[in-house]
Amino acid sequence: RSAAGATVDDPTTQVSEAERRYLEAGALDLTPRRRRDPDPLAELAARYATLLADSEDVGEVAERLGVTRARVRQRALERSLLAIRESDEWRFPRLQFADGAPIRGLPAVSMAMPLDLHPVDAWRFLAEPNRDLELADRAVSPLDWLRSGGSPDAVVAIAREL
Repeated sequence: RSAAGATVDDPTTQVSEAERRYLEAGALDLTPRRRRDPDPLAELAARYATLLADSEDVGEVAERLGVTRARVRQRALERSLLAIRESDEWRFPRLQFADGAPIRGLPAVSMAMPLDLHPVDAWRFLAEPNRDLELADRAVSPLDWLRSGGSPDAVVAIAREL
């Protein structure tokens, strides 16, 4: 989108030639969007809505973990639980839990991720295969790596580079 909010089909019209070369050198795709291509903002909004729909509130997580609501909010603030601040409420994606507790090692990974990382990008990182994490010669997601008993240190190192 442009500064005025209108959809921009050709992103190269929004940057100088030098900026275009710099962005392309960093592997950014500046190919003009075709009419049949999905709208990236609509796709992001749909992923965000899906993430929220598959989440629990503070009370549900407190019950799940057997702790107080205050402790759940504290863990959200310290980032030892993955949480999304939606309006004035915390939401906790269910994918981070297994057997009534956070997946082993995930709190350390959560704390290593950048503060400004969008929730959709955080979950994409956690859920999609990463070529730096392999089990049986196959790339696995950080969540699968942790569930399998893999060292959280490997995922923490990758998360710090996001």
